[in-house]
Amino acid sequence: MLNTQMKQESLEEKCKRFRRELFEMFLPHGGTPFPSASSCLEILVALYYQVKRPEDIVIISKGHGASVRYPILEDLGLIPAGSMKGYRQPGGLLKLYAEPAIPETHVPCASLGIGFGVAAGMAFANRDRRVFCILGDGECYEGSVWETAMWAAHYRLANLIAVLDYNKHGVMGKTDNCVAQGSMLDKWESFGWQVGECSGHDLWALCEGLTPYREDVPHILLAHTVKAKGLSFWEDKENVHSAVLTPAQAAQARKELWA
Repeated sequence: MLNTQMKQESLEEKCKRFRRELFEMFLPHGGTPFPSASSCLEILVALYYQVKRPEDIVIISKGHGASVRYPILEDLGLIPAGSMKGYRQPGGLLKLYAEPAIPETHVPCASLGIGFGVAAGMAFANRDRRVFCILGDGECYEGSVWETAMWAAHYRLANLIAVLDYNKHGVMGKTDNCVAQGSMLDKWESFGWQVGECSGHDLWALCEGLTPYREDVPHILLAHTVKAKGLSFWEDKENVHSAVLTPAQAAQARKELWA
């Protein structure tokens, strides 16, 4: 059942609130995965509030950003209210990397590329259930990603829908060299996938892009995002993957996120 606060909020308002909640959750713990989580927030909101059916599965293969789902789970009542206050605390439910004890977490994805393979296997096992999988562009350095892409196309897994959180940054810098030749779009098309493209922060474009029109091939949506969305001093910057906020930056972040 949806709570009263949830009914009254627009999806845009939810995104603003969830960014604030993520920021406050991460702040006491030093190096923060906020940049990775914030870049894919709208993707998860579009999925959970507009696109996902009860039988569908959502796997966040970019495990370093999986905590983006925590405020959504709390908002939907899938975890107890106040769970985010126990983040990374002894006995707390929520961890840096999501674990199967957390609702909606079907596979732990600390190792990049693993979640995508599991998603493909789930889609293969039950063709009547859609499986959505969030990938990071840095994750696409993993050979297992392309092995899975080839396998999924071979078996025509039209119920497998990947979303690339395409923020152009990885742990050690920009991901421009992730694709040896051609564009990311060309790369996925060459593996036999239907490819869509949109802004990863436009909720309605995401909803439209997450509705494939072909029924014979897997689909990927290249969602162009901004790493550290919401913090001007970190947005689209290198070397902020697990950066530590200074007191001055924390104060500025609160001004920007609450604006």
